[in-house]
Amino acid sequence: MIKKPNELNFDAEKFNVLLAGFPGIGKTTLACSAPKPLVLDLDKGISRVNAKFRQDIADVETYEELLNDLETADLSEYETIVIDTGARLLDLMKSWAIRKEPKNGQTDGNLTLKGYGVVGKEFMQFVNNIKYKYHKHCVVIFHAKEEKDGDLTKLRITIEGQSKDAVWQPMDLGGFMEIIGKDHTIGFTNCERYFAKGSHGIKGIYTIPNPEE
Repeated sequence: MIKKPNELNFDAEKFNVLLAGFPGIGKTTLACSAPKPLVLDLDKGISRVNAKFRQDIADVETYEELLNDLETADLSEYETIVIDTGARLLDLMKSWAIRKEPKNGQTDGNLTLKGYGVVGKEFMQFVNNIKYKYHKHCVVIFHAKEEKDGDLTKLRITIEGQSKDAVWQPMDLGGFMEIIGKDHTIGFTNCERYFAKGSHGIKGIYTIPNPEE
């Protein structure tokens, strides 16, 4: 069916969002402000979140268990799935990929080049399933680290191996949280300091409430 621009309706649109920043800056607290969230507490860090901001969590030990929980649980009361953290999800997928096919792993336990491809593809499918299959918003949290590039200090998401492209590909938005002066901020526009991703008119730097207040 062909539609004219004035016939398009995005009221039911769901978004995949990457949220990055240093540990303790309030990423999980901010993610928990999303509409009706369920937190996949893969890092076991919900206890560090101020009690008044805590939300329902899913507590799993393996990727297979996570897939089963999402498939069998009643998710009707939730509008957002928060993945805390994306790096831990990739770790679970790494173990899953090697169990599924030992040739995906090396003798030292790391992934082969083929294994990274398998995990990257699985990550993209998992995130997009939340959006398209379960029809939920998806917020994926990553810790950030500093990297020196000459005189410039850059922020990068903390991630193992060759998964960065796969992580960013399904995202509609990607923001880095920082403290600038006394303000907590999140930036959605690429700059010399970090790579970010804006869309749907969201761009630039926004001041956000202090997550500890």
